[in-house]
Amino acid sequence: MPFYEITLRTDCEYATTNIVAVDKNAAMAEAKRLCDEETDTLDWEQYEGNAFPINQITIRDADGNEVAEWLSDELRASLAGNDLLEALEYFFNIMHDYESSQRKGYVKLALDQAQAAIAKAKGGAA
Repeated sequence: MPFYEITLRTDCEYATTNIVAVDKNAAMAEAKRLCDEETDTLDWEQYEGNAFPINQITIRDADGNEVAEWLSDELRASLAGNDLLEALEYFFNIMHDYESSQRKGYVKLALDQAQAAIAKAKGGAA
């Protein structure tokens, strides 16, 4: 069976290990299993420089209540990714018969869905 080197990466560290698998799909399945079940067994190393961007700031009052939060553009876009994809897929599906979709209200729904996803990605109004 072929030998594969897999590298798992986070924003601040990475781990590399070797596996044997029948093909690249089996190698990916094993890598995902490692992520789910065995990350603590891997030898994690930090990237050099320690210059990682701050992607979230949360402010809490003396009672522990969240009173303010800031998210980076990249984090907001990542959090909105599924919504953006769903909006695009819905839009794509209704465009094959635009006139009928417009009469049935699907075009307005698609625009509303897209606007909500964009607003989520931007952290406010679209």
